[in-house]
Amino acid sequence: MKLTRRSAAIGIAAVCAAQPMLAHAHREKATVSKIEWSEKDGFLYVTHIFHIHETEVSLFKAGITQSAKFESLRARAQLALYVQDAFKLASLKGDSIELEVLGAEIEGRDVYVYQQVELPQAPDGLIIDCNLLRKFVPSQINHVDVNLAGQTRSLAFRGEDGAKKALA
Repeated sequence: MKLTRRSAAIGIAAVCAAQPMLAHAHREKATVSKIEWSEKDGFLYVTHIFHIHETEVSLFKAGITQSAKFESLRARAQLALYVQDAFKLASLKGDSIELEVLGAEIEGRDVYVYQQVELPQAPDGLIIDCNLLRKFVPSQINHVDVNLAGQTRSLAFRGEDGAKKALA
């Protein structure tokens, strides 16, 4: 069998077509916060999930953390204190709900910040103000999933959004 230019070109094209294409996607600048009422123990639990690298760089550049890495306990504590200032809850009557910081931990490419508050009963709804990273990252979107009565409600905070209500 004689190899011609045409058969060589077809062969090369077939090999190239069989190779997987590299996908170059831009990662969305986003956080996820989960708020969940536990009927069992009477606590409202809040978990914030951040992409570790983007958060490290953003908070370091803003002067909130003293290190561009969350490996140290001090840097994770600074992140947790930042979250306490940038994420607020209130009752539907407007009474502030003070969350207690439990800590922050790294898992894979994410960093988690945990908060909780004990309440006498499940809230009928919440007023949520989520300003995580939005002052430093213009395209930041904060997703908040709220589960107060066994059903999840989702909110998104972006740009100049203010506080929003989530009903049970």
